[in-house]
Amino acid sequence: MRTVYAGCRMPRKDFYYNKAKVEGYRSRASFKLKQIDEAHDVIRKNDSIIDLGAAPGGWLQVAKELSGSGVVIGVDLQKIEPLEGVVTIRGDITNKNIKEKITPLIKDIKEKKNIKKDKIWEKSGPINVVLSDLAPNITGEYSLDHARSVHLCREAFGVALDLLCHGGNFIAKVFYGEDINKLLEDLNEQFETVKVFGPKASRKESSEVYVICKGRLTAPVKIGERIKVKIVEEGKRGDGVANIEGYTVFVPGAEIGDLVEIEIEEIRLRFGFAKICS
Repeated sequence: MRTVYAGCRMPRKDFYYNKAKVEGYRSRASFKLKQIDEAHDVIRKNDSIIDLGAAPGGWLQVAKELSGSGVVIGVDLQKIEPLEGVVTIRGDITNKNIKEKITPLIKDIKEKKNIKKDKIWEKSGPINVVLSDLAPNITGEYSLDHARSVHLCREAFGVALDLLCHGGNFIAKVFYGEDINKLLEDLNEQFETVKVFGPKASRKESSEVYVICKGRLTAPVKIGERIKVKIVEEGKRGDGVANIEGYTVFVPGAEIGDLVEIEIEEIRLRFGFAKICS
């Protein structure tokens, strides 16, 4: 049985490759990002986006479609053929010189967005989404390939921490394996939600998955941290409320005027929860 798409006959095993050709995308990977966004809503109109390992540009095409007038920047060691409305930079994102090329672009984005000047937002960058489809050169030794893919994901993660705005999203490829659990633990410390997703457009024989990290956290506190606070108001449910560098923390059992030592138990984008230390 053959699948027919837009008047063209396409073998099932090459469905996404051929579909990309028909629809004018540079690679089958375009449909991975489309499926990621359909399932998890990671890119919105006017978002500023950086795509790491962007060649040949399939993800850049989709990112530009989804963001509309948003700024889209692609970085890769390989040359990326020009795309209308997309800025491309050739080089390694971890290289200081490449970061210097991106700096004026970032500054321009920040000025245009007129980013909110409260203390939480001041700690964050202007980029809404960092994408990474980086993959190591395959050796055929799975444990080595997996470890290298995790390393690349962590490199992209470091870039995301530097550039993402408060509430921003990070999507990256990684080969599934034993090291992924520690990676997920570290990602969970920095984002409100973290999920693992396998797009249908990935080849069936591939072990690749994507980490979908939403809601970059830039709160001035960490889970497990102990700190002395003054309760300044009462929440709607009767919890005491402390203000830590512009960040709201709810403290059950505390009352206005109390000076207490608390331990942070949960962190969300706009507020967190803590318990009174015994």
